[in-house]
Amino acid sequence: MAHLRGKRTIRWSAATVALATGVSLLAPQVVAAQDASSDIQLATQFIEKEFATNSLIPGPAGTPDIGLNQDLLLSLIALDPDSPKIDAAYTAIAPELEGYFSSSDHIFSDRLAKTVAFQDALGIRNDDFIAQLVSAVQENGQIKNLNNGEATTAINNFSQAWGVLALHRVGETEAAERAADFLETQVCSNGGVQLASAIEPKCKTTDSDVTAMAAQALTLANGAQDPTTQATLDYLVTTMDETGGVKNAWTGVNSNSTGLVGSAFALAGDEENYLKAREYLASVQFGEDSEPSIQGGFAFTVKAKETTTAISDQIRRATGQAALGFAGGNYAELITIANPVDPTPDPEIPTPDPEIPTPPADSEIPTPPADS
Repeated sequence: MAHLRGKRTIRWSAATVALATGVSLLAPQVVAAQDASSDIQLATQFIEKEFATNSLIPGPAGTPDIGLNQDLLLSLIALDPDSPKIDAAYTAIAPELEGYFSSSDHIFSDRLAKTVAFQDALGIRNDDFIAQLVSAVQENGQIKNLNNGEATTAINNFSQAWGVLALHRVGETEAAERAADFLETQVCSNGGVQLASAIEPKCKTTDSDVTAMAAQALTLANGAQDPTTQATLDYLVTTMDETGGVKNAWTGVNSNSTGLVGSAFALAGDEENYLKAREYLASVQFGEDSEPSIQGGFAFTVKAKETTTAISDQIRRATGQAALGFAGGNYAELITIANPVDPTPDPEIPTPDPEIPTPPADSEIPTPPADS
């Protein structure tokens, strides 16, 4: 199977990428060259090992959790698109996808939207899945679950954002625009987005995770400079504390929320705030001194990192979003940060044309008056 139709990268300055990968340009002599990517390698190895050990990674009940498997595989693609474990992991997940989002005559459109985006990230297109998602988009753009093809309950705004991302990714422009227009109506005056989808949102409680997903969807749909998109990004800045960690209204500062927000900043090209989020994520990654089963994974909180010694469902779920943000990836196109060559190449010195007079040297150019 040919996964990934082509990896796009964000090519920020060498200094920016050095900071993102933990390398100090001020003291290069104390950092070995391979250390620049050791944290990425550890995260990659953690997810690869989870798939190799479990084939399908279990949830808290001990049975395969397809949504969790999707999250971890998307993160693996962002960490290392050439990982030999990607195709095998998808082969195990693929037969379970239809049962994940459908039951009898009922379609869970939230899971369907995520599945369509997930498959697109691997270069796979299922026209039946896509057609069902398009049919779930109502005239006003709100996405609803389906029963026998008829709309029932609305999905939440986190999943509405998944719908916008999925529809745009697979080229269903008309449905994608309607879904994005509805998502815009869910952005509150403070730039945040509440979890519950509503024709007239009350905006009593906005949520960092939901807003981060909306920011990614609106960045893909309308661009980062669009006023509504910018409002969501500005809101996300206010959710960060001095460590770069992001606070969720329900769980406090944690790596899941920080990963989602970091992904939004990476997609929008906000280097400064992406790096802040990544600094927090680095602080909760289990290093080589940790118990082997958790090395490279991410704890849910700083406190959890200090007390956790064995693999758990919480670590797997935290890693699902944290590793994606850590890699600089996102759910729009899985763009990741590259270790760039110098983005400003040395200028070519042209060969003088003997028929064109040579301009005067700088010392021969008159200095303009001070008030010009």
